[in-house]
Amino acid sequence: MKQNSFWIKASIFFFAGAFACYLTLQIQLFDLKLELDVPNLLLSIITLLVGLYIADTLQKRVSRVQNNYSYIVGKIDAIWMKFNKLSEKTTYSTRLDISDIKSINTEIIHPLSFLQQAFVSFGFDEKCICELVEKLDELENYLGNLPAENNVVSIEDVKEEISVKILGLNLCFSNILGVIQKG
Repeated sequence: MKQNSFWIKASIFFFAGAFACYLTLQIQLFDLKLELDVPNLLLSIITLLVGLYIADTLQKRVSRVQNNYSYIVGKIDAIWMKFNKLSEKTTYSTRLDISDIKSINTEIIHPLSFLQQAFVSFGFDEKCICELVEKLDELENYLGNLPAENNVVSIEDVKEEISVKILGLNLCFSNILGVIQKG
């Protein structure tokens, strides 16, 4: 409501200023021209209205894209941070708890499926997020199929394979940010 009243007030002041300028420009040596150039005046008003419409439309579009961008980037960053915590455990440790493997699904894949729907609704290309979900499923299945003892999985022998998978997943995350950036 405040924004509408702002535009109304701005329009009134603009038209009043334009009219005052028009009148002062019509005075030649303090003699008022009695004829009005109606076609040029109407053309100026139409041009003004079209310009205001275009400016308003562009501003709304920019605001919408910025809101979509900030919302999705914030969510992707949070998920990526959770993934990086898991990847740190695989990099610096030779063992993983079963709960860490299950957290891939609950803390990463599930929120990504929600973001996939947001991608579709915002009009982004969802191929990159689908690829990320598939690779995360593969990683979860790979880690889940490793032999476990006392709810702990030994990853010492497969660290290189896991590192390659994690590198591919980080590339998928950066591709998602690239798609968002392109808008």
